[in-house]
Amino acid sequence: MKKPFNLLIMSLATIMFVIIYSSFKWGRDNWGITEWLINYSGGFVRRGLPGSILQYISELISVKSNILAILISLIIYACVVFWFVKIAKEKFSCMTIFSPILLGAPLLGNFLIRKDLLGIAFLIGCLLVEKRLLPLFFKSVIINILAISSIFSHEAFFFYAVPLLILFRAFHRKIGLSRAALSYSPTLLAFFLIIIFKGDSDIAFAINQSLSELWTDIDPKDCCVETPSAAIDALQWSTSQGLSLSLSVLSEFSFGIYTPVAWLTTMYVCYVYLIRMLNVGNSSIDIEIREKSKLTIIIIFQFMMVFPLFILGWDFGRWIFLWAISSIIFYLLKLDLFYFFGESVKKIVVNIINKSKLPYSVKEWHFLFFGVPGCCWSVYGYIISTPVGYFLKFLPKSSKNFFVYFFA
Repeated sequence: MKKPFNLLIMSLATIMFVIIYSSFKWGRDNWGITEWLINYSGGFVRRGLPGSILQYISELISVKSNILAILISLIIYACVVFWFVKIAKEKFSCMTIFSPILLGAPLLGNFLIRKDLLGIAFLIGCLLVEKRLLPLFFKSVIINILAISSIFSHEAFFFYAVPLLILFRAFHRKIGLSRAALSYSPTLLAFFLIIIFKGDSDIAFAINQSLSELWTDIDPKDCCVETPSAAIDALQWSTSQGLSLSLSVLSEFSFGIYTPVAWLTTMYVCYVYLIRMLNVGNSSIDIEIREKSKLTIIIIFQFMMVFPLFILGWDFGRWIFLWAISSIIFYLLKLDLFYFFGESVKKIVVNIINKSKLPYSVKEWHFLFFGVPGCCWSVYGYIISTPVGYFLKFLPKSSKNFFVYFFA
């Protein structure tokens, strides 16, 4: 298995180099950089906390805020990789850990320089604090601060983290769900605040104005630095505009493949690989089934919690990553949702596991040819999101145009 893993790591290392090299030129039209740099220049608004902090640090040490965003993204990724490998290596192989489903996703899906990994880092922090032997009050204060900071960075944290954090507390502290939820009331209030202060055109223009000098430094030829773009522009979208992007997927085809079916198939394949690749050692069949059942029920629950993101935004690959990696994190830190369910549910879960199969035998080297596009699904988008297919981007322009024309 060394050769496939070496190929995977070489591919991911190449992708990281390309991302880092090109990211310093990203400016007003880049979704990752603009998402990081949303700030409170026009008043309180969703996702504005990191950008305001970066803006302050930038002025303090005279380093451009986009460079700070890039460096912080890389540091966070390195920390998540270190922790995840350390905690997961007994349950999953390195090939699975760095697959396009888990830690390879931010690179292959091109969302390394975004806030997704920041939210995952906050989630890990919340869970580590929860498992410490501290009084419940102090735990609640620390965890609420972390959770609120993450929600003020990106509201997606609420969907993939908060519901299971509440269940995690109820399970480990052996307290009722209502009491566990009450201890997270500041976090719930923070989520409602970002719903109210979701942004408008005035705020978007104020934020963009605060960054106009930076946009000019990055691209002196940009003629439209006064116009908000990408993630900053999205702050002034109406709810119907945001929903229309997700709904547009329902009418999309690529090379005769219905896009919604492609996404559903991708999610199903992700689940099957995670279950089949779970290593329970030389345990008995009963223990193996129990461990796979514990993971399965977390994955199913997380899918239901993350599902609203698929309606609110069309970056489906990012949502799949958040769904998959958060499920694995909760499993690795010993959340057992069976504590809340009876025998009938357990039998249904076992039945799901037994029937969850693919037409071929699952092998780790398949990850070299498996992909989860970060945003929009097409045959070409799928191919270049795989560790091997990524290198099609570097074909001569005429060959690349051929692939795009026939497979987009």
